[in-house]
Amino acid sequence: MTGDLAVLTEGPSTRHPEAHNRMEIIDSGVGRNSYNTKGNSPIEERSRDEASLDVIESGTKFKEEASRRAVEFVRSGMKVGLGTGSTAIFATRRIAELLKTGDLRDILAFPTSKATAEEAVRLGIPMLPDDLPEDLDVTIDGADEVDPEMNLIKGGGGALLREKIVAQASSREIIVVDETKPSPRLGTRWPVPVEVIPFGWRSRPAISNRWRPVRDPQES
Repeated sequence: MTGDLAVLTEGPSTRHPEAHNRMEIIDSGVGRNSYNTKGNSPIEERSRDEASLDVIESGTKFKEEASRRAVEFVRSGMKVGLGTGSTAIFATRRIAELLKTGDLRDILAFPTSKATAEEAVRLGIPMLPDDLPEDLDVTIDGADEVDPEMNLIKGGGGALLREKIVAQASSREIIVVDETKPSPRLGTRWPVPVEVIPFGWRSRPAISNRWRPVRDPQES
């Protein structure tokens, strides 16, 4: 992926000590008070179901706040990639709000999935054609896992191919994640997804038979 990469977190700062300075962490405080189970906390005085609901609602609130922070990088006249997932959708909705109020103008967007495209059209966001004829200024998306070198696992939500194409076409990619996503090594918390597309599927057995497994040097 080309261009700059910034990571916004929805929760307490989880920057790895060895992470590069180009990783931007936004501490919006998710979960800071929700898990307090000592003393006379309000959570102790309610049922477990009510407490769990509070945690879910709190997490949703901070996802929205982190996404709003990411949208601050969007300027009028930009071409913007719209990410996929429960966090990135808040950025899409925020862009639509700013277009309606006139705080953003002349935005053209490109979605990373059919679901995002449908929501963007419903919200009235002007869209680029599917052939993506122009480079994008910025894309706001999520990730399944992030390592200290800013490598990502993406595609767990089923939009891997589109997300990679949009990322490559973007001058800046802003990734919004929570405190569970950073890990010391990719694959620690999330399997690496492989997307299968219909195009040329009959030729794949012959191609895959030519592949050979690659052993990790650290395991030898």
